[in-house]
Amino acid sequence: MYHVGSWVKTNNAFCFVVVKEDQRIPRRVVHLANTHFKIKPRGGSVIFYGVVPDTGVMILEISFDEGYPRAFLVPIE
Repeated sequence: MYHVGSWVKTNNAFCFVVVKEDQRIPRRVVHLANTHFKIKPRGGSVIFYGVVPDTGVMILEISFDEGYPRAFLVPIE
């Protein structure tokens, strides 16, 4: 994972990594990321919020209205 993260930083690329909540991530890999999000299931919905940078809490909604799946983040006030 470290080599992937290093390549992403060097090439100004985008990488999205999903890990389990209790999974340990090497410190050097954590420092390669500039954005950290938490995703949690709550009451049949998916709650999404930014830790770095801090964001408000959002709910993840999926729509198939256009014949294909589209994800939307809807702020919860």
